[in-house]
Amino acid sequence: MKLKYFIIGFTLLFFIGCAHEDIYYRLDHSRWFLYSEGDTLIFRNNDTLIDTYIISDIWNYFDETGDRQDTHYEHLRVTFEGVTECTNCPIYGFSRSSTNVGFTGNLYQQNFSYDDPTIEYTLGDTILQDIYVMEDIPIEDTARHKVKAIYYSDIFGIIRYDMYDDRVYELQIE
Repeated sequence: MKLKYFIIGFTLLFFIGCAHEDIYYRLDHSRWFLYSEGDTLIFRNNDTLIDTYIISDIWNYFDETGDRQDTHYEHLRVTFEGVTECTNCPIYGFSRSSTNVGFTGNLYQQNFSYDDPTIEYTLGDTILQDIYVMEDIPIEDTARHKVKAIYYSDIFGIIRYDMYDDRVYELQIE
């Protein structure tokens, strides 16, 4: 009888020990994206031209990556719609995870890692820390409507983008 209880107890302990909890990698919510769906982003360039975008979608979700079904990464995806006469709008949006940020735009899709170095950047009267700069976006066509570099902040999102014809568009903040 004691052996029966020992085997049952051992079996229960074995199965409890084998159970594991899923692992969740969350984004730093203290550095959450400042804007909401429907907000307007205005980028002014060095020739006073303006690109205007409306945030069309903000989506926060978890997914599994790789072959581990118990590991989940939080993602934030933000998409834009061009408002101005922008037949070749250079920015479509970005997607952020705990390890990297990816950008999509006119004929490019590019990522950078949070392990990459950061800079300090002055936007209007505000000095921003931890700004990531992704330069030399690899594209074959360097026409004037193509993005050459993107400056990114977790809180403001894309704060600047440089074009191949030396136009520089910077986010206008109030």
